[in-house]
Amino acid sequence: MGDKGLLEIAKRDLIMIRSVMVDFSGDDILLNLVAYHCQQAIEKICKYSISLKGKRYLRTHRVQDLLELMDEFEISYPKDLEMLAPSISVWATEARYNSNKCANLKIVKKVIKIIEEWIVEIEPQKRN
Repeated sequence: MGDKGLLEIAKRDLIMIRSVMVDFSGDDILLNLVAYHCQQAIEKICKYSISLKGKRYLRTHRVQDLLELMDEFEISYPKDLEMLAPSISVWATEARYNSNKCANLKIVKKVIKIIEEWIVEIEPQKRN
């Protein structure tokens, strides 16, 4: 998958997120699925950002590992992600497979805002 593909898929994750959140009724399972797609979007944007610098990214779902790599390569990212990374990383597995563990709506909304703003910021950097 090329660099451009990562960003395009992250944008599709955001479309799915928005479509569920428009009429969100408080369903825990739907919130978990939204959280999963938030994690996926963040992961893809991190990997896209790393690849833009001509660097290789890790094959991991752990956002904190990707942020550490971005720090190493001096790649900027929304600083709120550092604090949220452990919660976001858990969404890759727990949110999909454990219906007893629900993502926090307030945190999910904050992450959605980060995704929306980060995509707008990074879009002009897209390679042709």
